[in-house]
Amino acid sequence: MRLLHTTNYTLHEFYGEDIPFYAILSHRWEKEEVTIEDLKHGIPKLLLGYGKIMGCCRRARADGWMWVWIDSCCIDKSSSAELSEAINSMFDWYRNAQVCYAYLSDVSSASSSHHDLNSSFRNSKWFTRGWTLQELLAPHWIQFFDEEWSEIGTKSSLRELITSITGIEHLFNFNDASVAQKMCWASNRETTRLEDQAYCLMGLFGVKMPPLYGEGRHAFMRLQSEIIHKTDDETIFAWMRPEGFRSTGLIDETGMLAPSPAYFERSGRVRTYTFDYDRPPHTMTNKGLRLELLTFEASQGVEVVAPLNAVDGDEDNVLALRLWKSHTSYSRSAELYHIEKIQLNGVMFKGRGVFFVGQSDDNPPPPFPQKVVFNTQSLKARGFEIAERQVYPIIGCAYWQFEHGDRRGPTLHRFKPYWQRAAIVLEKNNSTRLIIILGISRENHLWVDIIAQDISTEKYIPTTFPEDGNTDRISRPVADGYSVTAVLKKDHGLGLEGYVLDITLDPKGALPWPPTQIWRNGSDMSMPVVGLESKRFNPGQAYTAEKSPPTPVSRVFSAMSLGSSKGKMDRKSSWGFPKK
Repeated sequence: MRLLHTTNYTLHEFYGEDIPFYAILSHRWEKEEVTIEDLKHGIPKLLLGYGKIMGCCRRARADGWMWVWIDSCCIDKSSSAELSEAINSMFDWYRNAQVCYAYLSDVSSASSSHHDLNSSFRNSKWFTRGWTLQELLAPHWIQFFDEEWSEIGTKSSLRELITSITGIEHLFNFNDASVAQKMCWASNRETTRLEDQAYCLMGLFGVKMPPLYGEGRHAFMRLQSEIIHKTDDETIFAWMRPEGFRSTGLIDETGMLAPSPAYFERSGRVRTYTFDYDRPPHTMTNKGLRLELLTFEASQGVEVVAPLNAVDGDEDNVLALRLWKSHTSYSRSAELYHIEKIQLNGVMFKGRGVFFVGQSDDNPPPPFPQKVVFNTQSLKARGFEIAERQVYPIIGCAYWQFEHGDRRGPTLHRFKPYWQRAAIVLEKNNSTRLIIILGISRENHLWVDIIAQDISTEKYIPTTFPEDGNTDRISRPVADGYSVTAVLKKDHGLGLEGYVLDITLDPKGALPWPPTQIWRNGSDMSMPVVGLESKRFNPGQAYTAEKSPPTPVSRVFSAMSLGSSKGKMDRKSSWGFPKK
């Protein structure tokens, strides 16, 4: 273990029982941190991290500590072996420190009350980082400091406030929490490297494993496998697809292990409870996880239900897996059943069965768009005004807003489920209607379509199942030789998942993105047009070979855009533009 002398700022290495008493620093990594290479060339006073090092050493000296450990300058990160040892030892180093100084650089010294809902302490990013979770739980004694190194309080004196911020009730006895609860504590925390979502939790579960940067999400799979080897706590299987992730409403098959800590965000009340006293241990095999479970059938034998030795909140609500046969193994649903114990007393179990649940890669779908700006400036210049803004069905958190300073048009926020769609209706002279529709495919890709016909929003929005083939670029002819084009683009100014939908009106009638038809073996494979009576998509309904899915939305929209049954635009309702 390499420690920094608090007086002469030199580094020294210690081993085993020769390690002296030391203080340890917990902080967020920011710009220009002082590294071990910087210290070799003297104290780098020009670096922004210099003040943090000096403040920590000054505080430690005042408390009588000769040595301090600071991750930024006490680890040689150029050595993969040393970095691996440090990551595996870090929890113990924080646990064995005499005192931990938690430096919150974004907490103002002028704050009057840290308990206020909008206080800088409550909103400190220190509470949102992955690595600071173990730095909160491992040390016995933590002192919190603000940006000026003025003391805020200790983990003990701030216990209720920290619990209200983090949701962690086991601040001093974290070993009493279930695996699912510990995962829940990490579910909304962030790490710079994807692999660190797993590595920052190793100490919390008593796991040692070599870090392999570059393995991506597999790191979290490895962590869960190691946890299964160490404990029979079945709450590790008590995860669900988090809110805001894709949910098709069909059978959502996946492996037994969660793809990321985010899947435990709803598991904060899950704890162990012995339902099956004779359950053998689970083992990992090359066919997947081997489990011996008491089960009963559901859904006419298609689905198998297996109660876990786990409850949600109280002992009357047993959690159960939903399993489906898949070739030579089983797969599980990303949701759980909640079954009251009194109901289980009357269940006819099939007996104990052996199940191999394979683990797919289960790469999460692309993230949902957070913002979509409907740029209607081109149409406004031609006299159109926005008459309606719609989202259907009205579920989740989607909402419209006119952003301050953005004159392009309305912004759609938090547009999520893939059967949901949004639309704006533009009118000219209170008669001519142009409808722009936005949807999300099953693969979480945005699509757009255009209707140039005078129909009501109640008729077009809830009609059909969105087709994966719908496009993010579309051009359609409209009246008087004009055309309308809608193009989706990523927009850096709107953040990571921000888009702009550019809607333009062309008096020359150009169709840069015409609707396409698929030709195979010389035959037109496009489907016949169907009207608005198409079957509404039910997100809870699974379609089989005997039940064809409803007509794709793009074809219904194409029919409406053409206007008449002859495929020509209805010219009786003029758009008010001069005919060419």
